[in-house]
Amino acid sequence: MRLIEAVARLGTGVTAKELAAFVGMPPATCYRLLNTLTASEFLVRVDDLRGFAIGRKMDEIVTAAVPPFVPSAARDVLDELRGRIRFGVHLIIYLGATVRVGDQDPDRPLHSEHDLLRHPHASAAGKLLLAHLPDWRQALPQLRQLTEHTIIDPDVLDTELAQVRRTDVAHQRGELTDGIACCATPIRSRGGEVVGALCLAGPAARASVMTEQIGATTEAAKLLSDLIS
Repeated sequence: MRLIEAVARLGTGVTAKELAAFVGMPPATCYRLLNTLTASEFLVRVDDLRGFAIGRKMDEIVTAAVPPFVPSAARDVLDELRGRIRFGVHLIIYLGATVRVGDQDPDRPLHSEHDLLRHPHASAAGKLLLAHLPDWRQALPQLRQLTEHTIIDPDVLDTELAQVRRTDVAHQRGELTDGIACCATPIRSRGGEVVGALCLAGPAARASVMTEQIGATTEAAKLLSDLIS
């Protein structure tokens, strides 16, 4: 971590010799750790392989640590929808192959934010993301069973993701948390890329009523597409 901090402070192209001197570390130890960090993609080599820079893994860590920015106008759209619909309304943002919570319904909070972020195959927002990845199996090689309803057969999930692409709506019923259902509609960039989801969540027993609200959710998602992308 001291070496990573030193690269960040000294800037792109800093050499191993400069890093060893900066952190007060024996050169041999410094070189060994730098090789480990570059192999793990926390650092990368630059300038004809003589210098170093922050790598992809550190970029991912920093991105994950910073909450997604949600404009106030987008929050107004969410508040208006929450005032009309008696389900939890949540804004989900996609960062690459990662699900992030952009704005959680304060009156009906998520039941398991941890599982939502870690197990996209079991949530509506996660399925919407997976359906639009070039290769979801590479991004999610293992499907963990969270409830008796969780889909863990890759072929079955693949069939459902194809349905998501056809209908532009994703559903789950008791797959992430027992007794809880949700549905998700896409938020798109100006270029048409899916960059997030607007989700409804509530009791699985009321899933059919939730489905009846897809029209209102889709309209709100279109407004959010103009504000967020």
